[in-house]
Amino acid sequence: MHQLDFDIVVVGAGLVGLAFACAMKNSSYRVLVIDAGEPPIFDEQDIDIRVNSIHLASQAFLETLGVWPIAVTKRACPFRIIQVWNSTGGFIEFSAKEINQTHLGHVVEQNALTSSLVAQIEEISNVELKFSAALASINEQTDQIRLHLENGLEISCRLIVGADGGNSVVRRLSKIPITEDSYHQKAIVAQVEASEPKRETAFQKFLTSGPLAFLPLTDGTYSIVWSCTERRARELRDLDDDVFGAELSEAFDYRLGDISLIGRKVSFDLRKLRAHAYFMGRVVLVGDSAHVIHPLAGMGANLGLMDAAALYETLTGHGNGALTDHRMFRRYERWRKSANHPVMMLMDALNSGFGSSSDAIRGILGTGLTLTNQVHIAKRTLIRLACGISGDLPEIAKISTMNSDTQKDTPN
Repeated sequence: MHQLDFDIVVVGAGLVGLAFACAMKNSSYRVLVIDAGEPPIFDEQDIDIRVNSIHLASQAFLETLGVWPIAVTKRACPFRIIQVWNSTGGFIEFSAKEINQTHLGHVVEQNALTSSLVAQIEEISNVELKFSAALASINEQTDQIRLHLENGLEISCRLIVGADGGNSVVRRLSKIPITEDSYHQKAIVAQVEASEPKRETAFQKFLTSGPLAFLPLTDGTYSIVWSCTERRARELRDLDDDVFGAELSEAFDYRLGDISLIGRKVSFDLRKLRAHAYFMGRVVLVGDSAHVIHPLAGMGANLGLMDAAALYETLTGHGNGALTDHRMFRRYERWRKSANHPVMMLMDALNSGFGSSSDAIRGILGTGLTLTNQVHIAKRTLIRLACGISGDLPEIAKISTMNSDTQKDTPN
């Protein structure tokens, strides 16, 4: 049986796993990234409806990795304003000017980011990539851990990084317990065109059935994420395109005029998941493998990228023996749980509060939005939270680490 030996094996070549591996380029560790799927490909012609809202801290991290200058040329759309309102008339607007920035974040297609990371990693001597490599089993031993792949390959390493998503095989094989629950909602994702587009503005309306987000794309269209009850999602899924566009326009208060669907719409179940431990033995978790949250504020990918940055900083600066130092991984776990859990709780509270069947509760929250919009200090605090530039950030993700040219307007 053919065997390979590495210091670290990253399972999962999504955004978070690839970002962590790329960060390890200046370390002394030999790193392998494996993934059951095929390499990501950026389509120059068709927009990928799977998009990520990348906030300023995540941009700073990707900038430090040298990936952002590549990804930002692949239809990355900056947004400088965020407007949020609910069905009772509550309203708040965030502007980049309020925190002395040129933008609040970028909307970037998922494949634009992952393909850029793959291109960068292919130039790194101590990091390797293997696709079509599905994990079958894990055998933890005294001095190492062995991974057996479905293709018969065996790999030995001293640390596994589980970056393989909410249905993590690594987490399951490592028997790390989780708490999981359904939101009893589905998210409908699609690309749409508006008759009255507003450039570089992101929108979110809280409906009683769930939040509805419009994220701007470079060609003037929008990516939508419409979270709603399972019953409502089934109804919307079965509508023809014209009727769906009419329903969407009405639900969005005609804020952007008449809306029409471009291409297909897809839906997926919404759930929340929390791993009880972020590490166990020789396994450490990052991203959705450790936590899955509601997509209403687009924070999932950003929390995962901060996990990757924090794990990188936890591992670097130590000798190779640090891969067996549980005290080090406990520090990582405490660091990231203290950052992730409050955000997860806030997303749950917003989703349940604004979706409450009580007119009084929705009215109070709507009034809170409007009042916060008038209090500069409170609003500035919320903007900094949304942009990921507050709290205990990894040094590699602090906005001060961004090159000066990223403070200027990035290309559309």
